[in-house]
Amino acid sequence: RRPAFSPPPPPPPPPHTSRGGAGMKTVFLIRHGESESNARSAAWSSGLRKLGALELPTRKELGLMLDIVRVTPDSLLTGRGEAQAEDVGRTLSANNFLAHHNVELVVSSTLRRARRTRELVFPSPPKLVELPSIIECTPREHLLPSSVFLARVDAFRAWLAAREEATVAVVGHGLFFRRLLGTDWDMGNCEVHHATLGEDGVCRHVARLHGPRAELGAGATVAEAPGNETREGAAGGAGAPPAVSVEA
Repeated sequence: RRPAFSPPPPPPPPPHTSRGGAGMKTVFLIRHGESESNARSAAWSSGLRKLGALELPTRKELGLMLDIVRVTPDSLLTGRGEAQAEDVGRTLSANNFLAHHNVELVVSSTLRRARRTRELVFPSPPKLVELPSIIECTPREHLLPSSVFLARVDAFRAWLAAREEATVAVVGHGLFFRRLLGTDWDMGNCEVHHATLGEDGVCRHVARLHGPRAELGAGATVAEAPGNETREGAAGGAGAPPAVSVEA
């Protein structure tokens, strides 16, 4: 039986370094692929809309709406989510994303949908840290004042600023990234976004770089994120399996 999800502790202080983490950082944010909970939420939204219009939901929508057995905060990727992550991973690898952008560290949430996405998108990162403190907003946090969740987001921002690495990729969750960036729009599943973390401690969105072709269609132009220019996507890395550091 899975334990209830409570607000996780803040990330530990990063190791002391001579570089001190000063200066602007480049941050690439990658939301996980479609999860079972995403698919269920989409089915409920579509199903209720159809019922409101006196139409019947499809058999697939009804199946997802009634599938309460697998409801968990730690949901798995769907087959579609796996395909999204594989597609983005192939594109990033073909363009040598990690080396091209000099990504020094990959950070991942410890929830299964984020871990699996990271495995498919960045199978061989230069350095990997898994943080339970950047999991998605928990059911308990949804019932608490918003300041509780925001404090966890702020703690991660401070942790990131104190790291020695100048360029970091983070695989995580939609609402967490939305609060991290202070935006009013949501990242799509398996989208890759470019942001910066300034010396003022503010994380700013720069551009949407890439999304899964399974969603866009072959040769489709990557759509523009609100208020930002469209940039071309780049790529992942290869080599020996990484050493994983899980920080409590």
